[in-house]
Amino acid sequence: MKNPILISAFLLFVFYSYADNQLPRTGIASYYGRKANHRRTACGERLCNDSFTAAFRTYPFGTYLKVTNLKNDRIAIVRINDRGPHRKRRIIDLSYAAARKIRLMNCGIAQVKVELATPEEIKNKDGLNTDSLTKDSAACAKPIKILDGTKATNKEFMIQAGIFRLKNSAYNLEKYLNHNKVPGVSILKLNFKGHECYKVTLGPLDVSEKDKALGLLRGKRIKGLVSKIKTNTHKHKRRSGNE
Repeated sequence: MKNPILISAFLLFVFYSYADNQLPRTGIASYYGRKANHRRTACGERLCNDSFTAAFRTYPFGTYLKVTNLKNDRIAIVRINDRGPHRKRRIIDLSYAAARKIRLMNCGIAQVKVELATPEEIKNKDGLNTDSLTKDSAACAKPIKILDGTKATNKEFMIQAGIFRLKNSAYNLEKYLNHNKVPGVSILKLNFKGHECYKVTLGPLDVSEKDKALGLLRGKRIKGLVSKIKTNTHKHKRRSGNE
């Protein structure tokens, strides 16, 4: 007589494997800490913080998934190269770069939707995984210009926190600002005269957020460059009928 415990375990394995392969799925995403960089993954690769990869329990290595942060609708296209997550109620572990792209850094976890990436999304993954702000190759030499807006808003300030040749310097500043709950922290990878550099920007911010951010930057001996978002609220004079 066959062992009923083994049969039950096999059936549970089949059930959960089937459930894990049903996409799209929504659930909690987490991410690898930066200290995991160069760690060996389940497929034999070395984990790279700058690569858009992920750990998933069942899909084959090399499968591309689209991960959407349901709080802000930011997306990342990731390639499965590891198995996990190993904690309950988590459905995917993201690399550091993918987590940063969908703004997972503030709280460490987020509610996401995971689905198979389409052939078109896989083809354009590099563009989709780039920050939505335009990269300006001259931005390493020039301060942030005043931006155009369509509505008046109390969040009307942007801050250029710094431009760094060393990637780790930019990431350390980003981590410091996120830890202190400064909103809108982002890093843009730029090219200036053939050299890569990394620009850290904050915003849009209201007055109190701006003052808090500048205080934190002063604590790091950084003088932030503030710019004000220009709104298109032109006042028109009413013309009389005699004109």
